[in-house]
Amino acid sequence: MGALRWEKLLGYAATRGWQGDVLMMDPATAAVRDDSRLAALPPGTRLWAVPRRTPWLRHVEQWVVRRRQAMRASADRPSRRASSAAPAWTGPIVEPGLRGRINGLKRGYLARMHYHEWMLWARDAAALGAALASASRYDLVASSGPPQMAHEAARMIARRTGLPFVMDLRDQFYAGDTQPPELRSHSWLALTKRYERRCVEAARLVVTNTAAIEAIMRERYPSWASRFVTVMNGADADVHSTRQLAETFTVTHGGSLYNGRDPRPLLRGCKLAIDELGVGPDEFRIRIFGDDSYEGTPVSVIAHDEGVGAFTLTERTVPRGEAIRRQEESAVLVVLPQYQVECIPGKLFEYVQLSSWVLALTEPGTATELLLRGTGADVVAPDAPAAIGRCLAARYREFKAGRRPGPVNADGRFDRDAQAKLLFDAIDARLLGAERR
Repeated sequence: MGALRWEKLLGYAATRGWQGDVLMMDPATAAVRDDSRLAALPPGTRLWAVPRRTPWLRHVEQWVVRRRQAMRASADRPSRRASSAAPAWTGPIVEPGLRGRINGLKRGYLARMHYHEWMLWARDAAALGAALASASRYDLVASSGPPQMAHEAARMIARRTGLPFVMDLRDQFYAGDTQPPELRSHSWLALTKRYERRCVEAARLVVTNTAAIEAIMRERYPSWASRFVTVMNGADADVHSTRQLAETFTVTHGGSLYNGRDPRPLLRGCKLAIDELGVGPDEFRIRIFGDDSYEGTPVSVIAHDEGVGAFTLTERTVPRGEAIRRQEESAVLVVLPQYQVECIPGKLFEYVQLSSWVLALTEPGTATELLLRGTGADVVAPDAPAAIGRCLAARYREFKAGRRPGPVNADGRFDRDAQAKLLFDAIDARLLGAERR
């Protein structure tokens, strides 16, 4: 399940008389475990952890990797900087030359192994869900991904129990032009297509979180076009500024660095602003948390290469409450560019609640730009470092002059309440009908 989205939606479900049982990944495997959020769940909510199994072949693979690393370390070779590694291949799936073919075979193997591992998890989750359904009465089964194989688990539960299946796509399941670099292969495309199609075919309702994704899915599956509905993420009233901005002008990005969320455009813009303003690290700070590397390269190395290493703080995942506190103290909250321009980062709906300037690095016409059009947010193309630098320098001068921004969502246009109503109205009207009225 999508933790925050459905953590909130379960509260709205409770107002309509539903209780939820949640099948989820084992929290013991999470990078950061934040049990304080359990208090926000409605009374009666039950959580069931489904551990991921590791196939024996993966154990062998991990042993081989460890042995190779040990052998390299014992050879006492000079270490190379992470930034000197060759960039990820982004051209045709089949690279030229023998090495390219070998790399393609490797990525194909990793793609198949990825789905094999997740299918093991999906089957375990489906077995648990079917067992629960034999002992309790349920109205429907809903899935939310990523992880996308949650949809496959829900599909299997629905098939075994006869319950209607609601598929909530927080990101596209299949997107041919945006593949994980380490899994980019014909195998990845084929498996992703297969699982998406059979889940959409089985679902009674397919929820997308932007109108752009809904349009793509309707065009891809015209026979099932009536099944799609858009329910965006939304801003929550429990997120609001409770403290003043930090004394140091702080530019922050919070969240995972995946799906093309390259920090370099931001860092280059910051470098130009810093040079223009003539300020030091005690006056201008860059904070990136949620991931401390991008496509295998530490963010600290990237920042050093871009000339802002002394200005940049990096951290991995932190609990949500701590993440919001850090965002509250930031003068500028940044949305990085991403490959799937039809999607809107969920973090943006936290940003718009806070008394900070919002800077979105995205092109005109993307889902993020369309959402922010007509608001007080700054939207700048990611390939325009000079414009990014000018924007940040202008906000710095406002900050030093004592001016402070108000929340972008001050008028409530992005509130989650209306989106939750859309979802549960659609479930009532399309799936359950008069049975619950």
